[in-house]
Amino acid sequence: MGSIHENLSDKPSVKLFKHLVNCNFLSCTNKNCPIWEQRNCLSVEKKHAYAMRLSTGQIKRILSQYNCSYEKRLSELSQW
Repeated sequence: MGSIHENLSDKPSVKLFKHLVNCNFLSCTNKNCPIWEQRNCLSVEKKHAYAMRLSTGQIKRILSQYNCSYEKRLSELSQW
């Protein structure tokens, strides 16, 4: 049995909240990130509320878009 932290980190809402709080790309813009606006315009409390109020389906769609964007940015970096 894993720790409570491991169980929570698997929840889609927690994954979304982590991405809202922290970005791995310093040059991230609203053109290449589906959650840029929320990351840059909301307080931590509002980011948490946003992530928690969405349905699982909405979160999975956002995370899918985020992952595609993330992979594209990684690919662009590797072309250097």
